[in-house]
Amino acid sequence: SEGQRLFGLGRGFQLGFLQLEPSTDPESVCIKIQADPHFSKKYSVYLLDALNNRYSQINRNLLVMSVLQAILSLLAITFGTYNANSLSLTERSREIVLLRMIGFTRGKVRIFLFARSLVLTLLAYSLGWIAAILFISYQRVHTPINIQAAPLLLELTPVTSLLGLVLAIGFALLGILLTSGYIESLGLSAGRI
Repeated sequence: SEGQRLFGLGRGFQLGFLQLEPSTDPESVCIKIQADPHFSKKYSVYLLDALNNRYSQINRNLLVMSVLQAILSLLAITFGTYNANSLSLTERSREIVLLRMIGFTRGKVRIFLFARSLVLTLLAYSLGWIAAILFISYQRVHTPINIQAAPLLLELTPVTSLLGLVLAIGFALLGILLTSGYIESLGLSAGRI
């Protein structure tokens, strides 16, 4: 009853720790507490090592999920850039052939496409960055995230923002490099004009 008075039932999720005598067997204490009808239906009992292992596993799982999400996002940038440039090249194949005929090399056409894609990538990245800052600010005030009673604080540091920008630009460039074969196929074929 003292524990119920201390923790209450309407105060949300709370933790209590027991400091055992060095000679006490923690496993037997854990089993006794779990068997007590006052605790068994309302509380979970863990050894500190088991609790730390759970937290570590959750952190590893979150890290794996975030890495997979980042990889999928970067691949979406690459293939989105590739698709947008392929569509532009298809729609403007006549203009590209004219540029090639007057001396524009494949590299110069690629630089033009990269400049266009860079502007679009910077615009999309800026909008995404603003949305992320707004979400993090809202989440901290209104809906904090807790995992196993540990708060998960999201933050967007300048280093993370810069790394994201560099990766977005790099994967956009990869998407342009994938169109190299298509640029070459437009070649100098005057018959297509």
